[in-house]
Amino acid sequence: MIRNTLGLFLALFLFLACQKDSPHKELLRAERLHNEKRYAEEIEVYRFLMDRYPQSAEAVAGSLRIGEIYQYSLADRDQALKAYAEVAERWKGKGREALTALERRASLFEAEGDSLSAIGEYERLLSQRSDSSRTDYYLYQLSSCYLKTQEYAKSQSALVRLIKDFPKSDWIDGAWLDLGESFFLQNRFDKALEAYQQLISNFPKSPYLLRARFSSALALEEMAEWDKALKIYEELLSTYPNPKMIELKIDKLKERQKNMKADLPKGQSPFGSTGRGRFRNRK
Repeated sequence: MIRNTLGLFLALFLFLACQKDSPHKELLRAERLHNEKRYAEEIEVYRFLMDRYPQSAEAVAGSLRIGEIYQYSLADRDQALKAYAEVAERWKGKGREALTALERRASLFEAEGDSLSAIGEYERLLSQRSDSSRTDYYLYQLSSCYLKTQEYAKSQSALVRLIKDFPKSDWIDGAWLDLGESFFLQNRFDKALEAYQQLISNFPKSPYLLRARFSSALALEEMAEWDKALKIYEELLSTYPNPKMIELKIDKLKERQKNMKADLPKGQSPFGSTGRGRFRNRK
C-alpha cells in the first residue's frame, strides 16, 4: 500500500515538474512578454521551446513567430529573413509553416523592389508545394515579378499555366490582364488585345474591367484601328476613374486622325488598299 502511494506521489511530482515549463505555459509567457514589448526575452522563450520541445506544435508556431517579431515589432528586415530561412529549412516538407516562411521572405523582397530574390522564393514554393491550394497564387506572383524584370516570356509562361490549370482561380482575371500587359510591352498588340478581350468578355464584374477596356483601346490605337479605339474611349468617359485622361486621349486621337487625313491625296485610305492598321501583323 505504501509502495503504491509512493509511486503515485512520484508520478504526480514528475507531472507537476513537467507542467512547470510545459510548452503551453511557455507560450503564454511569451505572449505576456510580447504585450510588455520585451521582444528579446520573448524570442528567447521561443528558442527554448524549439530546443526543449522540438516536435511540439508550440515549437513550430514559435519558430515562425520569431520571424514575425523581427519583421513587424523590431522592423529588422535582415534578421526576419534569416529567421524565416531557418523555419523553411527546419520544417521543410513537414507543415504549412515552412511554406508560410517562404511566402514571408518573398513578400519582404517584393516590398523592397528585389524582384529577382522574390522570384527565387516563388520558384522554391512551386517546387515544394505538394497540393494546389496556393499554386495559382504563387504563379500569379511569380509572373508579376518576371514582368517587373522584363522577362516577358517567363511571365507569360507562368500566366498561361495559371489560366490553363486553374480556370476557377481568384487570380484568373488578373492573369488575363497581366498577360495582355506583357504582350503590349513586347509590341505584340494583337495578342494583347486578345488577352484583354478574354477578361472583358468573361469577367464583367472584375475590378480590372475598366483597365482592360482602356488598355484594349491603347492596343487598338497602336494598331491604327483609330475608330475602334475612339469608340471605346468615348464609352469610358462616364465610367473611368480619371475622365480627364480619357478626354485627353480622345482629343489627341481626333487630332491625329485629322492630321493623317489632311496629309493624304484625295480619296486615298490612310492605311493602304487593305484599310488595316500598319501594326496589325506586328509580332
